[in-house]
Amino acid sequence: MFGYPVEVFKYEDDDWPFIKFEKKKIIQMLCGFFGHTEDEDTCFEFYQVNRPGWGIDRPITVLANPKKEYYTVRIFTKPDKEVRHAFNPATYRKDRVQRLFDSLREHYPATYFLGSKSILIILQRFIFHPVCKFSRAIEITGLLEIVWYASRGNILLDYNHNHWLVSESGELFYVDTDFMGHVLPNRLEALSENFNQSMVFFNDENCHFLHRVLPEFATRGEDYYQFVEEFLIVLNNYLASWKRVEKISDTIQYKLNCLQDIVDASWTG
Repeated sequence: MFGYPVEVFKYEDDDWPFIKFEKKKIIQMLCGFFGHTEDEDTCFEFYQVNRPGWGIDRPITVLANPKKEYYTVRIFTKPDKEVRHAFNPATYRKDRVQRLFDSLREHYPATYFLGSKSILIILQRFIFHPVCKFSRAIEITGLLEIVWYASRGNILLDYNHNHWLVSESGELFYVDTDFMGHVLPNRLEALSENFNQSMVFFNDENCHFLHRVLPEFATRGEDYYQFVEEFLIVLNNYLASWKRVEKISDTIQYKLNCLQDIVDASWTG
């Protein structure tokens, strides 16, 4: 099933991964969503899955239904309505996941919300892909698309490597259920923030792909062309910030030279 390092632990029938929540109530909601009767609650299997070695190793809970469809499962409580001005973690989380889903489009897993008076369940299709190494031009194209979508949504993504998965054909997915901080005031600030953070994925072996990817990106339409122009402005600002650094490693300098060549090309004019 997995062609990359992964740790999988199956919960037994007498074990329950959500100790803070009543099992019967959760199973009822899951049965309702998948169209099963409550007598079929044993048909669900739960796993703890972790991808070690990529950023923060944080296992997630994954559900398998009888059709062998797999979903990550996250559960949040809703405050008592009688408690005025109480923080609602369910609403907070749902709004952020919904914003990610709306912003990132095909680069975000299919997501479903199951609600009751007291809890919210977020089901998200589990993706059986490895963490992206950004070693192909198509993966850089996907990264630019996600940066653009996130910027239009005024959000800053979390560039923990563990959140970025890629299929064999090069489809790139962002799979975290949150983004960094608050919604940003405008697209340009969001683009600058996302660009600066995305630089963690660029190195002396893949930055040259931008020479090929950016011109192709600009031919997709007026909006894409505008994005590339703004991207180059942000890139130039990024390079200017490095000029204030006195000591730079050879590896970083190579990447900076490659990025400078892209700015100097001025092919968008």
